[in-house]
Amino acid sequence: MSMEHIDSELGTGRRAAGSQLLEAAQSEATAYVGTVAGSGGSGGSRELPGSSASVKEMPADTDAAAVWTQPEWKILSLLLSYPGDEIYSQLIEETAEWAHEIGDDEMVQLVAEFRDSDVEGLVAEYVQYFDFQSNTCLYMTAHELGDSRKRGVALVALRRMLAAAGWEQDELELPDYLPLLFEFLAAKSSDFDAGDVEIRLGRVCKVIAGKLPAESVYQKLFTAAVKRLPEVPIPENGIVFTGNEATDLDELPYPVFYE
Repeated sequence: MSMEHIDSELGTGRRAAGSQLLEAAQSEATAYVGTVAGSGGSGGSRELPGSSASVKEMPADTDAAAVWTQPEWKILSLLLSYPGDEIYSQLIEETAEWAHEIGDDEMVQLVAEFRDSDVEGLVAEYVQYFDFQSNTCLYMTAHELGDSRKRGVALVALRRMLAAAGWEQDELELPDYLPLLFEFLAAKSSDFDAGDVEIRLGRVCKVIAGKLPAESVYQKLFTAAVKRLPEVPIPENGIVFTGNEATDLDELPYPVFYE
């Protein structure tokens, strides 16, 4: 099975959720100028298993360096695929071969740790940390802005930035999904300035790495990501995303109870 096929199969997940958020923000975003750089999160959840659904896939039997300007980011993106997917094992084997091809020793070691990990254990970690804990979720603007109208506007602005860079993305894919942004960094032209997004990713990835247990392979993944992003100083009280807002339950038309 080729990397192109694996990437395509994994990209069939994570669709409709989030589209209403983007649509609701369209009119307000018309007047939006700039980005939410400087904001600094929680919330978000995986919709369906899979890796990012970009059209920039890895062609079979093609030199990775000729397709991806920073292939290590594509590897990090693939390692954040849901480990419960039926083709996950094949994905890891293909990714291991690719890491050897690009000659990145750190990526080779990281992929080997994922390959040697118990899949059921990885699934349990993935669900616990990325689905059910807001401070380690995989959505950048959820960390920065929480559940607020500002997040919808920020998502639209981010989608426009990706489009300006020539990045074609599924309209129903949330553009702040970390594996997607990692893939964007892997493929973007070297002359496109993504410094703002890289700084924001630096904050969020550092927060996630700090919240995950040291023995987790996912902690090692985010530590590797932080090393490749701009240095973000951490205040004594930790990183605080001042734009983050909690969900306003008062506006719901009905009570929500959990047993």
